Amino acid sequence: RWRHTASAATRGRTAAMRCHYAVLGVARGATEDDIRKAYRRLVIALHPDKAQQRGEDPQKATEAFREVQAAYECLYDEQERAYYDAHRDAILRGEDPDDYEVEEPPQQKKRRGRAKRDPEDVWDAFEAELWPFFSREAFAEFDDSESEQVLITEDSLTKTIARILLVGVQAAQRLAPFLNFLWTPLERFCVRAATTTTTTPPGFFPCFRDAFECVNAAERLAAQANGAVFEALPAFGGSGTAWPQVHRFYASARSFRSCRGFREAEPDSLREAFDAAFDRKERRRVEKQLAACRTEARRAYEGQVRKLADFCRRRDPRVALRRRQVAEAEAREAEEAERRAEEARRLFQEKRAAWLRERAAEVKDEPEGARFDPDDEVVVESEEEDAVADEEVRCEVCDKAFGSAAALARHCQSKPHRAALKKRRKAPVVAAPVAPDDASSSSDSSEDSPGGLANRFAAMATE
Repeated sequence: RWRHTASAATRGRTAAMRCHYAVLGVARGATEDDIRKAYRRLVIALHPDKAQQRGEDPQKATEAFREVQAAYECLYDEQERAYYDAHRDAILRGEDPDDYEVEEPPQQKKRRGRAKRDPEDVWDAFEAELWPFFSREAFAEFDDSESEQVLITEDSLTKTIARILLVGVQAAQRLAPFLNFLWTPLERFCVRAATTTTTTPPGFFPCFRDAFECVNAAERLAAQANGAVFEALPAFGGSGTAWPQVHRFYASARSFRSCRGFREAEPDSLREAFDAAFDRKERRRVEKQLAACRTEARRAYEGQVRKLADFCRRRDPRVALRRRQVAEAEAREAEEAERRAEEARRLFQEKRAAWLRERAAEVKDEPEGARFDPDDEVVVESEEEDAVADEEVRCEVCDKAFGSAAALARHCQSKPHRAALKKRRKAPVVAAPVAPDDASSSSDSSEDSPGGLANRFAAMATE
């Protein structure tokens, strides 16, 4: 049902387009440095001013210069170069791989009764032709100028003969006005033969405004045919359009979603297999393949519209102006922040200098022995700290020293201390002989000493 063809309008607009690699004179696998060097060499050689100095045609030199610029802009950008390499042949031919021509289906036998029409069988072949706009040759200047018919006069033999014949026809028309029915068509023929008209490309804004209006028109027709919801892209605008509207357009175009059903992308073989399938499982399998084909076609078409939006955004003078304004605003904010920081540093230095002067005056008035030197080491000693350091807390049972009473209390609750205390209680106690004269003093002192207390506890345990 669908056959790949290129439209006549597309073929006519891009018939003279050359390959970007051929324009720059580099290979398809050239690096960025090779492309940059070739571009600089050609820019110097093909600049319109130098071409005019050499006596060449300024118009042809300008066209060649623009062709070199367009080739460099496409190949120097990684994403745009990859897109160009993937669709190079179609772009050079001015064709769209997803552009199809509807062929009439074979006539079937007429059946009695009124046949029901399936709404899904409506072919939604509503696709805008966007490939001609992926070129610098699609527009002339970055302005709002419309395309015009330009009269070109050439000095060829045919044109010269046509001009001479035109002069003769005009003279005969004055001599024999009663034969105007003969002279008028002959005069028109001579004028067309003597002159050549060409259409100049429009400016940047009319060119891409028409492109996205074509997208809106195609989507509107597809929505009407498929019964889908249609959301139009915002207006592209012109050179004087405010930035909020420009930003709204690019935000919508770069997230473009088509309302088409893309049934024209379904292969005939799968459609026939779907119609001939008698098993539910087989029909589901074929239906998944058809859905995958539609999804792939949708992704390709939506990606093409989004790529065109990116192509316009990179070249839009309004976007460049906005970037310059944002950069200038950021630069002003940075300068203002630096100025405030410098002012704060200056005030701090002034306050510090004033404080140093006041401090120097105070130090000058103080006596020699009362001056304080911040570089001297000051050691502060406390009697309480010395007393605490000298005091030692010991456990007589385990024969251990601790730094504080709290540490000793925790030790007394520990398992090793309780085991040592239990072992000491079970051990027999042998009393040492005491002299009679020293019995009273030793008994008094033994009660107060830690060892005496331990011996008392041991004696009580044995009893």
